[in-house]
Amino acid sequence: MPRDAWRRAKNDEIAKEASSELAREGRSTFPHVGDDREDEPVVEIPRPEKKRVPVRLESRVHYRMVWCVCDSTGTVVEVFDFARKPEAERSLAAWQSKGRLGLFLQQRRVEM
Repeated sequence: MPRDAWRRAKNDEIAKEASSELAREGRSTFPHVGDDREDEPVVEIPRPEKKRVPVRLESRVHYRMVWCVCDSTGTVVEVFDFARKPEAERSLAAWQSKGRLGLFLQQRRVEM
């Protein structure tokens, strides 16, 4: 019977059998934490150190905000700087007056 099986035993007879088996082997029947290899020394394997990758400032991506006039599928029709919102609104009104309905103004973040 495997060690510590008596703890998981549902039947009292199995638990008594396991307890007497451990007593015959000269081991305590008191609940014991560990495994059968108590005499062997524990050898810890050294873990390799993690290498840190330095972050370069040049690798960071910078973004800027723009206003885009987009059609109903999200395709960009025109792009305006963020400070030029009134011009973007006028352009949107001009497109809509020409009959291109379904256009909308959207704020987007684009890479510099």
